[in-house]
Amino acid sequence: MCLWAQGNADKIIFLQELKDVKAACVGPWVVAGDFNLIYKTSDPFRTRINDLALKEIQLHGRKYTWTNQQDNPVLVKLDRVLCSAD
Repeated sequence: MCLWAQGNADKIIFLQELKDVKAACVGPWVVAGDFNLIYKTSDPFRTRINDLALKEIQLHGRKYTWTNQQDNPVLVKLDRVLCSAD
């Protein structure tokens, strides 16, 4: 689901899907994607991440997940990987 293009109703559905995934998983689980527009700025998403005990897996050896590979490159961290703490 492309969250930046979704309305608030779709974001709420996505947050419920995360809750459902946790309920269905016996062990550790991960979710990956481009959460930048809601990860740092959305209180409901941040609260849900905390409620689900998800932690971000930090990048090692690089700071960016995407580049346009030009002479003057654009370097951005688009994707994040969150994992359960249990």
